[in-house]
Amino acid sequence: MKIILKTEENREFSIRVLRELDISKEPEFSITKKKKRKRTSDQNALYWKWLDALSQQTFSTKDELHEACKRRFALPIMLRETDDYPEFAKTWAMVSAVKSKGLEDGVIFLVSTTMMKVKHFSEYMTDIERHYVGLGFRLPAVERDYR
Repeated sequence: MKIILKTEENREFSIRVLRELDISKEPEFSITKKKKRKRTSDQNALYWKWLDALSQQTFSTKDELHEACKRRFALPIMLRETDDYPEFAKTWAMVSAVKSKGLEDGVIFLVSTTMMKVKHFSEYMTDIERHYVGLGFRLPAVERDYR
């Protein structure tokens, strides 16, 4: 049986079902938590529009800017939010323990903004905007809320 908790009525029903379970028969059940949404397509589109604008104002390609932003802005978010990125945090901890700059660069290269949750990608975008606009670069206007 699959029960989706969206209402108080669903919750009451679930509690009733659990109370009536015959635990002497060792019933099997699992509880799953809804996954947090990953970044939205609007966020992604705006992000690459910003990288394109920045590449036209600098001597860097979009891919070079993407790598620099991952290192400067995504990495600290993902290391802080270890509950949301446990495998990444564990890998980073192992690499950092051996103090190998080459390995750290490899792990940073593997950081993918596609794995970021909406709220973290929003923070990432805000950090990028604050940094580059603060340096005098122009970014395309936000047509809709990317948060």
